[in-house]
Amino acid sequence: MKKTEHPSHDWQQGHKVPAQYHGNSFKVEASKYKKLSKPIKNQQWIKVNGDYVLMNTTTYKVIKVIQG
Repeated sequence: MKKTEHPSHDWQQGHKVPAQYHGNSFKVEASKYKKLSKPIKNQQWIKVNGDYVLMNTTTYKVIKVIQG
């Protein structure tokens, strides 16, 4: 049985975002959420299990995690 990932607890800044979360289905538009900063070039917010993760789209590393 696979453990559910909770980015706010399991992932930290600098950790690599697993490939299963790179798809469009996890992407969110920061402009629709007050608590999310506008991503700059090569950054994208994703939502996983209610948490928001800002990742670098070149290296796929975690920049920031916000609990949902």
